[in-house]
Amino acid sequence: MVTRRISPWDWLAEVLEEGQDSLGAYELTLGGAVFLGYLMLWWLRAHAGWGLMLVYMLCVVSLWLGARLEQMQFHALGRRRFRGTLYRRLTWLVALGAFILAWILIGLAHARAWNTLPGWHDGPILLTLSLGLYHLAMGLKTNTPRWTYLGGVLCALAVIMPAAVPLRDKLYFVTALLAGGSLIASGLVGRLQFMREAHSASGLQDQSS
Repeated sequence: MVTRRISPWDWLAEVLEEGQDSLGAYELTLGGAVFLGYLMLWWLRAHAGWGLMLVYMLCVVSLWLGARLEQMQFHALGRRRFRGTLYRRLTWLVALGAFILAWILIGLAHARAWNTLPGWHDGPILLTLSLGLYHLAMGLKTNTPRWTYLGGVLCALAVIMPAAVPLRDKLYFVTALLAGGSLIASGLVGRLQFMREAHSASGLQDQSS
Protein backbone atom coordinates (compact mmCIF):
# COMPACT_ATOMS: atom_id res chain seq x y z
CA MET A 1 0.00 0.00 0.00
CA VAL A 2 1.50 3.31 -1.12
CA THR A 3 0.84 6.34 1.06
CA ARG A 4 0.86 9.78 -0.49
CA ARG A 5 3.17 12.19 1.27
CA ILE A 6 2.05 15.80 1.36
CA SER A 7 4.62 18.54 1.77
CA PRO A 8 3.98 21.26 4.37
CA TRP A 9 3.45 23.79 1.57
CA ASP A 10 0.86 21.59 -0.14
CA TRP A 11 -0.89 21.10 3.19
CA LEU A 12 -0.90 24.84 3.84
CA ALA A 13 -2.25 25.56 0.34
CA GLU A 14 -5.01 23.01 0.96
CA VAL A 15 -5.90 24.55 4.31
CA LEU A 16 -6.02 28.05 2.83
CA GLU A 17 -8.74 26.90 0.44
CA GLU A 18 -11.03 26.39 3.42
CA GLY A 19 -13.15 29.03 5.10
CA GLN A 20 -16.79 30.05 5.05
CA ASP A 21 -19.06 32.79 6.29
CA SER A 22 -20.89 31.48 9.37
CA LEU A 23 -23.62 34.11 8.78
CA GLY A 24 -23.18 35.75 12.17
CA ALA A 25 -23.57 32.61 14.28
CA TYR A 26 -20.33 32.87 16.22
CA GLU A 27 -20.27 36.66 16.44
CA LEU A 28 -23.65 36.61 18.17
CA THR A 29 -22.74 33.95 20.70
CA LEU A 30 -19.18 35.19 21.35
CA GLY A 31 -20.45 38.74 21.62
CA GLY A 32 -22.99 37.65 24.20
CA ALA A 33 -20.27 35.81 26.14
CA VAL A 34 -17.92 38.81 26.12
CA PHE A 35 -20.73 41.20 27.05
CA LEU A 36 -22.11 39.12 29.93
CA GLY A 37 -18.73 37.81 31.06
CA TYR A 38 -17.00 41.18 31.36
CA LEU A 39 -20.05 42.80 32.92
CA MET A 40 -19.92 40.11 35.60
CA LEU A 41 -16.13 40.53 35.91
CA TRP A 42 -16.61 44.28 36.37
CA TRP A 43 -19.22 43.57 39.04
CA LEU A 44 -17.03 40.90 40.72
CA ARG A 45 -13.77 42.84 40.33
CA ALA A 46 -13.06 42.29 44.02
CA HIS A 47 -13.07 38.57 43.20
CA ALA A 48 -11.38 38.66 39.79
CA GLY A 49 -10.51 34.94 39.82
CA TRP A 50 -14.17 33.91 39.87
CA GLY A 51 -15.00 36.50 37.24
CA LEU A 52 -12.28 35.27 34.88
CA MET A 53 -13.43 31.68 35.32
CA LEU A 54 -16.94 32.78 34.36
CA VAL A 55 -15.62 34.58 31.24
CA TYR A 56 -13.74 31.46 30.09
CA MET A 57 -16.76 29.23 30.72
CA LEU A 58 -19.04 31.56 28.79
CA CYS A 59 -16.61 31.66 25.85
CA VAL A 60 -16.50 27.85 25.67
CA VAL A 61 -20.29 27.62 25.85
CA SER A 62 -20.59 30.33 23.20
CA LEU A 63 -18.50 28.28 20.75
CA TRP A 64 -20.82 25.30 21.25
CA LEU A 65 -23.92 27.47 20.81
CA GLY A 66 -22.36 29.09 17.73
CA ALA A 67 -21.78 25.68 16.17
CA ARG A 68 -25.40 24.71 16.82
CA LEU A 69 -26.71 27.99 15.40
CA GLU A 70 -24.47 27.66 12.33
CA GLN A 71 -25.77 24.14 11.74
CA MET A 72 -29.40 25.25 12.07
CA GLN A 73 -28.89 28.15 9.66
CA PHE A 74 -27.14 26.07 7.01
CA HIS A 75 -29.77 23.35 7.24
CA ALA A 76 -32.47 26.00 6.82
CA LEU A 77 -30.69 27.11 3.62
CA GLY A 78 -30.68 23.53 2.32
CA ARG A 79 -26.97 22.93 2.90
CA ARG A 80 -27.14 19.42 4.30
CA ARG A 81 -23.53 18.47 3.76
CA PHE A 82 -21.04 20.97 5.09
CA ARG A 83 -18.13 21.21 7.51
CA GLY A 84 -18.77 23.51 10.40
CA THR A 85 -16.41 26.35 11.17
CA LEU A 86 -15.01 24.59 14.24
CA TYR A 87 -14.13 21.56 12.10
CA ARG A 88 -12.09 23.52 9.58
CA ARG A 89 -8.33 23.58 9.94
CA LEU A 90 -8.17 27.17 8.70
CA THR A 91 -10.21 28.32 11.70
CA TRP A 92 -7.71 26.96 14.21
CA LEU A 93 -4.67 27.98 12.17
CA VAL A 94 -5.82 31.60 11.95
CA ALA A 95 -6.95 31.61 15.59
CA LEU A 96 -3.54 30.35 16.72
CA GLY A 97 -1.73 32.90 14.57
CA ALA A 98 -3.93 35.74 15.87
CA PHE A 99 -3.34 34.68 19.48
CA ILE A 100 0.44 34.44 19.03
CA LEU A 101 0.62 37.82 17.27
CA ALA A 102 -1.54 39.38 19.98
CA TRP A 103 0.81 37.99 22.65
CA ILE A 104 3.79 39.44 20.77
CA LEU A 105 2.14 42.86 20.63
CA ILE A 106 1.25 42.65 24.33
CA GLY A 107 4.89 41.73 25.00
CA LEU A 108 6.03 44.83 23.13
CA ALA A 109 3.67 46.89 25.26
CA HIS A 110 5.28 45.42 28.37
CA ALA A 111 8.73 46.20 26.97
CA ARG A 112 7.66 49.81 26.48
CA ALA A 113 6.26 49.81 30.06
CA TRP A 114 2.79 50.71 28.80
CA ASN A 115 1.37 48.12 31.18
CA THR A 116 2.36 50.37 34.10
CA LEU A 117 -0.43 52.77 33.18
CA PRO A 118 -3.20 52.87 35.79
CA GLY A 119 -6.12 50.66 34.84
CA TRP A 120 -4.15 48.53 32.35
CA HIS A 121 -5.29 44.87 32.28
CA ASP A 122 -3.79 42.40 29.83
CA GLY A 123 -6.79 40.07 29.79
CA PRO A 124 -9.44 42.16 27.99
CA ILE A 125 -6.82 43.70 25.69
CA LEU A 126 -5.46 40.27 24.71
CA LEU A 127 -8.97 38.93 24.08
CA THR A 128 -10.06 41.97 22.07
CA LEU A 129 -6.85 42.03 20.03
CA SER A 130 -6.94 38.26 19.36
CA LEU A 131 -10.56 38.43 18.18
CA GLY A 132 -9.76 41.50 16.09
CA LEU A 133 -6.78 39.91 14.33
CA TYR A 134 -8.73 36.69 13.76
CA HIS A 135 -11.73 38.38 12.15
CA LEU A 136 -9.53 40.74 10.15
CA ALA A 137 -7.53 37.83 8.70
CA MET A 138 -10.61 35.67 8.05
CA GLY A 139 -12.47 38.57 6.50
CA LEU A 140 -9.65 39.25 4.05
CA LYS A 141 -9.18 35.54 3.28
CA THR A 142 -12.87 34.70 2.72
CA ASN A 143 -13.76 38.10 1.21
CA THR A 144 -16.28 38.77 3.98
CA PRO A 145 -16.42 42.57 4.47
CA ARG A 146 -18.39 42.23 7.71
CA TRP A 147 -15.52 40.33 9.33
CA THR A 148 -12.92 42.73 7.93
CA TYR A 149 -14.70 45.75 9.43
CA LEU A 150 -15.26 43.91 12.73
CA GLY A 151 -11.58 42.96 12.92
CA GLY A 152 -10.50 46.53 12.25
CA VAL A 153 -12.85 47.89 14.92
CA LEU A 154 -11.70 45.37 17.54
CA CYS A 155 -8.01 46.01 16.79
CA ALA A 156 -8.62 49.74 17.12
CA LEU A 157 -10.44 49.20 20.42
CA ALA A 158 -7.51 47.14 21.73
CA VAL A 159 -5.36 50.26 21.27
CA ILE A 160 -7.87 52.93 22.26
CA MET A 161 -9.33 51.30 25.41
CA PRO A 162 -6.07 51.18 27.44
CA ALA A 163 -4.84 54.49 26.00
CA ALA A 164 -7.84 56.72 26.73
CA VAL A 165 -8.09 57.55 30.44
CA PRO A 166 -11.94 57.59 30.65
CA LEU A 167 -12.08 54.14 29.02
CA ARG A 168 -9.07 52.73 30.89
CA ASP A 169 -10.58 53.54 34.28
CA LYS A 170 -13.49 51.13 33.63
CA LEU A 171 -11.79 48.68 31.27
CA TYR A 172 -13.91 45.61 32.09
CA PHE A 173 -17.16 47.55 31.64
CA VAL A 174 -15.89 49.19 28.44
CA THR A 175 -14.78 45.81 27.05
CA ALA A 176 -18.24 44.40 27.66
CA LEU A 177 -19.93 47.38 26.06
CA LEU A 178 -17.66 48.08 23.08
CA ALA A 179 -16.00 44.75 22.23
CA GLY A 180 -19.06 42.65 23.09
CA GLY A 181 -21.36 45.15 21.40
CA SER A 182 -19.25 45.17 18.21
CA LEU A 183 -19.39 41.37 17.99
CA ILE A 184 -23.15 41.35 18.56
CA ALA A 185 -23.69 44.08 15.95
CA SER A 186 -21.66 42.11 13.39
CA GLY A 187 -23.62 38.98 14.28
CA LEU A 188 -26.91 40.78 13.70
CA VAL A 189 -25.72 41.90 10.26
CA GLY A 190 -24.80 38.30 9.49
CA ARG A 191 -28.18 37.14 10.76
CA LEU A 192 -29.91 39.60 8.41
CA GLN A 193 -27.88 38.16 5.54
CA PHE A 194 -29.03 34.67 6.52
CA MET A 195 -32.66 35.81 6.59
CA ARG A 196 -32.31 37.33 3.11
CA GLU A 197 -30.77 34.12 1.77
CA ALA A 198 -33.48 32.03 3.44
CA HIS A 199 -36.19 34.26 1.94
CA SER A 200 -34.63 33.96 -1.52
CA ALA A 201 -34.35 30.18 -1.16
CA SER A 202 -37.99 29.85 -0.13
CA GLY A 203 -39.04 32.05 -3.06
CA LEU A 204 -37.19 29.81 -5.50
CA GLN A 205 -38.86 26.73 -3.98
CA ASP A 206 -42.29 28.31 -4.36
CA GLN A 207 -41.60 29.10 -8.02
CA SER A 208 -40.39 25.56 -8.75
CA SER A 209 -43.48 24.05 -7.13
